[in-house]
Amino acid sequence: MKIQVDCVEGRHGIEPRYLWLGGTRLHVCEVLQRPSGADRQTFRMRIDDRREFVLRYDAASGEWQLVQVCASPSRR
Repeated sequence: MKIQVDCVEGRHGIEPRYLWLGGTRLHVCEVLQRPSGADRQTFRMRIDDRREFVLRYDAASGEWQLVQVCASPSRR
């Protein structure tokens, strides 16, 4: 699924800051995993409500794809 992501240039390259899902802007609190490849880059990130998203960025096309959504862990 294609998705819109707002990024900034950081010390590790592009850094996702917000993603848009169903017309709602979600704030990226933490990038948990960054890419190691060149053309297709996969990021794992956590948003405000503690859900984690895995997104793939295709540098050639400039498009982002939603790969996986993980429910927030239960609070103890």
